[in-house]
Amino acid sequence: MKVLCLCEAGVVRSGAMAWILKYHFDVDAIAASLAKNSSRTLNELADWADHIILMDKTLKGLYLRHGLCEITPGRDLASKLILCDVGTDVWKNPFHPELLGIVHQWAIAFVPQLRRAIPRKVMATA
Repeated sequence: MKVLCLCEAGVVRSGAMAWILKYHFDVDAIAASLAKNSSRTLNELADWADHIILMDKTLKGLYLRHGLCEITPGRDLASKLILCDVGTDVWKNPFHPELLGIVHQWAIAFVPQLRRAIPRKVMATA
């Protein structure tokens, strides 16, 4: 499972989520910035991801500005979006114990659902 974690700077909230997903749930996760990464980079990462986790509901405007909710043939990014609303960054450190606890509890609840939501790819045999 591939997950793109997004927050404003791509360091604290999304960094904490990506770290928890990688090291506690064996998920291929990347943190990125809605403010500092280009629309091109964010769109490439969004196409790569099975799921996109937005770490604060107030960032939806930045998310939309990058065109990440466009629905075009073969590209439905809106259906990949999941909100983990931890609010604004009050921790200033991706390894703050309170933040790690919040995202870990969220991941315990949601990771099993996310794994089930990914369609299994059927591999053709030669």
